[in-house]
Amino acid sequence: MKNVVISDFHEISRIWKYYLENKSDEYNVIAYVTKRDHPPQMLDGIPVLNMAQYASFYKQGLIDEFVLPQERYTGWSKIIEELISLGVQRKDIYIVGRAEEGNIKSKMPYDSAKYLPYLEFHAADHCNLNCRACEHFSGLVEKPIFHSAEGIIRDLYQLSQFIEDIGVIRILGGEPLLNPEICEIMSATRKVYAYSEIYIVTNGVILDRMPEMFFETCTEHQIKIWISYYPPMIKKIDHLKAILEKHEIDYSFSGLNMTFRKKYTLEPHSEKGKSFENCFQASCHNLYEGKIGVCFLPFVQKYFNQRYNYDIPCDGALDLYETGLTTEKLKRFLLTPFERCRYCKEGTVDERWMTMQGVISDWIVL
Repeated sequence: MKNVVISDFHEISRIWKYYLENKSDEYNVIAYVTKRDHPPQMLDGIPVLNMAQYASFYKQGLIDEFVLPQERYTGWSKIIEELISLGVQRKDIYIVGRAEEGNIKSKMPYDSAKYLPYLEFHAADHCNLNCRACEHFSGLVEKPIFHSAEGIIRDLYQLSQFIEDIGVIRILGGEPLLNPEICEIMSATRKVYAYSEIYIVTNGVILDRMPEMFFETCTEHQIKIWISYYPPMIKKIDHLKAILEKHEIDYSFSGLNMTFRKKYTLEPHSEKGKSFENCFQASCHNLYEGKIGVCFLPFVQKYFNQRYNYDIPCDGALDLYETGLTTEKLKRFLLTPFERCRYCKEGTVDERWMTMQGVISDWIVL
């Protein structure tokens, strides 16, 4: 029996209670590991370590493995990158399967496990708002750019050869509700990834004008709505809540976005590894026209480059149809910093929300 530590996550501590009660022949859980600044000393009667403490015990041979719960959907890239930087071998990093009806699957090596915690993809690149500093450069998309249901479905099935399960899938843009095939896209996503939490991420501008079929599809396929709440929607927010509650659709709102974050630069300013390590979007894996990106920037940087005549790199994407592709190759790629990372600044600048002025300073930290 091996000594393991587990990445802590309060919402799923019940899973580890189950392990302790039913899997004692497989695990000896001796600690949780956390990246929190001020963690509790104990969680469910088990000690809590920070990353450095864990690495020290690991190097001494006192701890054999690090286990990530599959229900932890965010922050994987940072955790795994830090573990590796601290000297933890990849072969000793594991995940465990979903907890379903009291049944928890055995742990799997992270690199070969056909699972991703998070995926997003665009239904449309353009938007019906024109927000300054939009990270996806939606305001620079000069004509409607829709992603067809046929193309998205084909790519999802191709991805499923290597990734059989995904924790959270977010369908976004631009504004995804502009896509006339949004219902087909939602239905197909649920068909391919039956157990995922699936969200439509919308600004809500046309939500109350969507056909009844849209709401029926959300209900039938358990598609949740996430509304990014911007100042133009202040007077409509209660109206939208009423509509979603009427259709019994699970929904959430962001806080009112009164500022936008600017972080892009025109020149590389740091080592790509350092930028990657400090980027919260390094886990925002994006599916786009037959490729999967570490984040969305490999696919939308082109809009900025075209408008302002720059050649900022658009790397960081992997062809899903590449001969010889494997799950391990894909997952290792998604943990690899890329050149575009050097153009994201660690210190961001917050600007008051406003519509785009059409000048380069709308996007760039000068």
